[in-house]
Amino acid sequence: MTTGNIAPPPRGTVGVVAWMRGHLFRGPFDTLATRCIAGLLVYLAWIFFDWGIASAVWEADNRRECIAKSPHGACWAGVIAWGNRFIYGRYPDAEIWRINVALAILLAWMAPLWLRRVRAKIAVAAGIVLLFRSGR
Repeated sequence: MTTGNIAPPPRGTVGVVAWMRGHLFRGPFDTLATRCIAGLLVYLAWIFFDWGIASAVWEADNRRECIAKSPHGACWAGVIAWGNRFIYGRYPDAEIWRINVALAILLAWMAPLWLRRVRAKIAVAAGIVLLFRSGR
């Protein structure tokens, strides 16, 4: 059998365009719903961009200064200043290295679980659970 005599499928019947026609623009109601939802997503993306980037405050000494500079934008200065507290809580600053070392050990020990050729995944996972359970 030769494939030289077989014509390619008509344009618009396969691929992304065909999927969109069949699922998003099948009829008038589907087209209207697709356009309304797309418009809503664009509007929400614009609102998030305006709040999170365009009207945001990146440098401030406190929350009141953030509000004074931009009452309707995000206060990323507080997130930057308190970033370690979001991650480590009230753990002492001088001891944060312990959490980082424990995380590095956990990730290194879990690495075999992500490799296909490793067959003793249950033993590795049990070792992880026992190691970090005993540290409690």
